Amino acid sequence: ELMLAGQDDPVHKKYRKLVAKPFSPEATDLFTEQLRQTTNDLIDERIESGEGDAATWLADEIPAGLTAILLGLPPEDGDTYRRWVWAITHVENPEEGAAIFAELVQHARDLIAERRENPGNDIMSRVIMSKVDGESLSEDDLIGFFTILLLGGIDNTARFLSSVSWRLAWDIELRRRLIAHPEQIPGAVDELLRFYAPAMVGRLVTEEVTVGDVTMKPGQTAMLWFAVANRDRSMFDSPDNIVIEREPNRHLSLGHGIHRCLGAHLIRVEARVASGEFLKRIPEFSLDPNKE
Repeated sequence: ELMLAGQDDPVHKKYRKLVAKPFSPEATDLFTEQLRQTTNDLIDERIESGEGDAATWLADEIPAGLTAILLGLPPEDGDTYRRWVWAITHVENPEEGAAIFAELVQHARDLIAERRENPGNDIMSRVIMSKVDGESLSEDDLIGFFTILLLGGIDNTARFLSSVSWRLAWDIELRRRLIAHPEQIPGAVDELLRFYAPAMVGRLVTEEVTVGDVTMKPGQTAMLWFAVANRDRSMFDSPDNIVIEREPNRHLSLGHGIHRCLGAHLIRVEARVASGEFLKRIPEFSLDPNKE
């Protein structure tokens, strides 16, 4: 099982503490200028052409590059990291996925061995050199850490940034409002997170339980549809509308309780910076009517 995601307290709390600091608001804010520069560099590559798939050249690249830096990987190898994530998240071709995942595991083993000899300031070095209850983490545990941090940092963030770009391309009223009032971007990002929940998780049922009129038995899997919960009319007024002033906005897109997304602050900062810089540089854009 992957570290953190499959643990309960008190074990979960011990392991989460190993990686919590680099994802704190204080630490994440240090990446803001780097994110701004990266976004503008990516825009520079495409702005003269007048067109481009923002989901590919912007939404994919920003989280892959930042996650690589956090994990101590070369940020220019984004295609490789996305290929690994694809192997985890897609099951259409199990044999191909297994082969690619094997590459990820071998790379993680090599990285772990190298960081044991030459630790740096990245998250993996921190985890490798740490001890829990006086013992170092096993190689399997470290590979689990590597995998879950790579998956969470790249896939969910890229999916959300793509949704934001798509919405702003056709929602002219929202786009022009954020251009005129950039101070409203943080509220808009949180509301878009509610509306376009980027993640869905499953949990293994360990004890028979009845929720509503559905009884779940041990061994079954319960899928948590955050997007549905975020449209709960008993919790949200006008849940099917984007309301960027919504306060409080207690959506579940980033989880809840001990399994709340480790990078919850980071994904917000990435979306705020990416959308803010994009709207500054390219205030007028639209969907290509010739492409689906």
